[in-house]
Amino acid sequence: MTQETALEVMKSGKNIFLTGAPGTGKSYTVNKYLDWAYDNGKRVTVCASTGIAATHINGSTLHSFLGVRNDDPLTIDDMLNIVNNNWTQKRLNGTDILVIDEVSMLSAQMIENLNTILQQGRASTQLFGGVQIIFVGDFFQLPPVKAAYAFTSATWKNANLTVCYLSQVYRQTDPVFIDVLQGIRDGVLSDSQMEIIQSRYKEDVSGLDCLRIETINKNVDEFNDRQLGRIEGMPTLYQMTYDGNEMMVQGLIKSCMSPEKLFLKVGARVMFTKNDTILRQYVNGTQGKVTQLNEKNVVVEMADGNTVTVTPSSWERAEGYGPSKKILASISQLPLRLAYACTCHKAQGATFDKAVIDLTQAFESGQSYVAISRVRSLEGLFLQGSIGRKFLKTSDEVREYDKSIRE
Repeated sequence: MTQETALEVMKSGKNIFLTGAPGTGKSYTVNKYLDWAYDNGKRVTVCASTGIAATHINGSTLHSFLGVRNDDPLTIDDMLNIVNNNWTQKRLNGTDILVIDEVSMLSAQMIENLNTILQQGRASTQLFGGVQIIFVGDFFQLPPVKAAYAFTSATWKNANLTVCYLSQVYRQTDPVFIDVLQGIRDGVLSDSQMEIIQSRYKEDVSGLDCLRIETINKNVDEFNDRQLGRIEGMPTLYQMTYDGNEMMVQGLIKSCMSPEKLFLKVGARVMFTKNDTILRQYVNGTQGKVTQLNEKNVVVEMADGNTVTVTPSSWERAEGYGPSKKILASISQLPLRLAYACTCHKAQGATFDKAVIDLTQAFESGQSYVAISRVRSLEGLFLQGSIGRKFLKTSDEVREYDKSIRE
């Protein structure tokens, strides 16, 4: 399905599952839909399954929207607390359309809780309390933590979701690479496709000037600190600023890809953590080198030799949209982080021209696929460690579900 067709279906008022491979423009399509919804006076709330995903869309987590702390089955006390909370009631009854991003990381139990809370909170027996739901994501990507996939829940199965499956890949243009990525999704990598993947192995990556994608946070932090320390001189600190509800601020800080304390030096490799929606000079994942440090901004040289003056950006937690938007909490920081290494989880949603990826410590299905699919081309993909089929494995359960919705 094209983005244009998906957009028209989303305007129909049906409950939707918008999906497709990485790089097919799911986020772009959602943003186009939101522009239409706000222009037409629709009361839309945008949420995501995790804090990191929520910061990408300036939304909140689904847990925060529903007023729950975890994915446990709801008790009577839980429901009493929710229906007696004026703020939660205001959110639930002030929403006609709920967009939920990165649905792959939502558990089946959370889908059940979503339906129950919307029904009880809005005093409605309709599915999802009469709210139009638009689920967005790709189940081949990162799964829920030690829980069943969302599509296994009874509510999901009974929702009669209209599937909008985007088919055109925009991130990669090489048909060979696109074919390899599809082979990983299908779980049927041919010998020739496996040879292509293994040909991207590079033993010595010390001379490569690009990002390293790891699976362990500790490894990432140590690598970034070590690389920054190799640059002469004292680092300059850029401190995040905050405003609004303290608890919400702490949630934004924890989820933001830019660190609370950003240490930089001239010559440091950095990665942008947000899309430039105004001048379109960079996107989330674009890399460059710091060439100048100023009190309130830094200058970054891009791969094409052009320079960008980077000023602080804001991440917000808000209620409502358009004229009725009310900012509850916000943080401000340079939309940058050190780009020597990052985790698969923080790479999700980003696009890289080049990356070094070590698959040997992958511990969840989808991690390797997420990491490899972030890169634009085979020429920009460099793999380390043992490269076998088991490290490229995707979930059998997901493949079966994907087959069913394609049919």
